[in-house]
Amino acid sequence: MSYQLYCSIGIGLGVVRVTSKSNNQIVMQLWSMPSQGYNQSITDQLSKGHRAAIIILTENDIDDLEILLKRVSEVALDTMTIVYLGPEEDISEINTKIQEMTNHQSIVGNADSVQDTISGLASELDNQYFGKATSTLVLSINPLQCPPYLPTPEGSRCELSSDEEIATISRYADEIGVDVENSIAHFAIKEGNVEINLSSGVIHFSPFVCTVCSRTCTRRTSLCIISATPGWATETLEERALLTIAKLEGLASRNLPKHVERQIKYASNCSSFKLGDEKDEEALTFLSELGLKPRKSKWNLIEEAKKRVKENRLSPNAFNILMRCFKNQKKKEVNFSW
Repeated sequence: MSYQLYCSIGIGLGVVRVTSKSNNQIVMQLWSMPSQGYNQSITDQLSKGHRAAIIILTENDIDDLEILLKRVSEVALDTMTIVYLGPEEDISEINTKIQEMTNHQSIVGNADSVQDTISGLASELDNQYFGKATSTLVLSINPLQCPPYLPTPEGSRCELSSDEEIATISRYADEIGVDVENSIAHFAIKEGNVEINLSSGVIHFSPFVCTVCSRTCTRRTSLCIISATPGWATETLEERALLTIAKLEGLASRNLPKHVERQIKYASNCSSFKLGDEKDEEALTFLSELGLKPRKSKWNLIEEAKKRVKENRLSPNAFNILMRCFKNQKKKEVNFSW
């Protein structure tokens, strides 16, 4: 079983697989949701359409049983499991209350573990699948089998690399031919210049396309490879320093994950790029080497629009609006894209 608790909204999400007696694989997505509180509306939204339900009761919750049962859909009342964390002798009284409130058949039992409660519910879902009669399960379980979840408090964010670690990273950068100045590693890749802050590991990318653009704006994009991850450390290097070395190696050798390549590709493309009135063949060759090619000219767009009007795929009114947009435009810009 997998489980993830979202502490900020008090909701957990788990997935469990159970093989039934009929050898069916039953997969249940379990939403662990509080019955009351400030996130009531979230619980109501997420609980829509459920086919089964598990209600967990403690001795203090018995008086709220009616309120809890009202939150269970009519469909799920037949395939519901009530898990009581308390003395086994109380289960008979609880079962009587449930039958009075739901008018549904119920089966009383004892569970030795949490897995027993899941398996019991899976069995009822299996019966439902085959069109057999289903029942509400009322199970008692020892509270010791259900210890409270105590999340591990999050530690402080990974510290910046120390001077000693920066020195180690600098030596590694020198070995692979990367220049370092004032704790910043500088080197070029095919699409532009890269800077890596050896203290924080932050990466900035400046595309070469800006150097041949007639506009004055410049792009400086952050590349996200990974910020920090627990578990990576050596005797001399902490997590951030090791990750910074990994970033250096990955970018310098161009051995990068696909999502990073997509970031570089996106950052190298500019919809506002303007080559100028005179086409610089040298610049065009340079852009072509970067993998960029001219978009279709605006005249070609008009030709395509005319073609669509003839094919009744574009209305004359829409075509006239398009023509008016280009009528007063005298200068043509050459845009490049991937």
